Order: sequence, then C-alpha cells, then structure tokens
Amino acid sequence: MTYAPGPWKQHPADRFIILGADGSTVGIQLGDKAHSIPNADNARLIAAAPELLEAVKTIINNNGTGAMEWAISNANRVIAKAEGRET
Repeated sequence: MTYAPGPWKQHPADRFIILGADGSTVGIQLGDKAHSIPNADNARLIAAAPELLEAVKTIINNNGTGAMEWAISNANRVIAKAEGRET
C-alpha cells in the first residue's frame, strides 16, 4: 500500500483540505459547507489516518515489550487529534 507519508493535517485556512507532511494536498473533504460540522469532523479523522495506522501497528508489534506504554500514549494522542481534542 502506498500513500502520502504522514503526519497529515488540515489546511490552516481551509479545514476541508488535507495536507501531507511536505505541505502538498493529499485530499479534499467535499460537502456542503453550510453543513460543515460533520464534514470538518470527517476531514480531521482523514488527516489523522496515517498516524492512527502507525499507532495501531506499533501496539500490535510491541505487545509485551517496554515500548507498549509509549505506544498506548501515542495512540491516545492520535485519537485526540482525530476527535479534535489535540492540544
């Protein structure tokens, strides 16, 4: 599977555009901007996808090792990003 490397993020001026690590556009969340809340939530989840994938892979690959605490902490951070609770 090949996809633009993460982390991805929402464009600062247009939250419906998803940017790759190099700043290039990797996706656009289409929808009626009059009903933008669900679409903005979708864009936020899409932007977190590469990090969510890596967090889950890390948990699976490090089950039973000392890295597990870090992996769970990282997964929680990325879930917060996807849910718009990123600090």
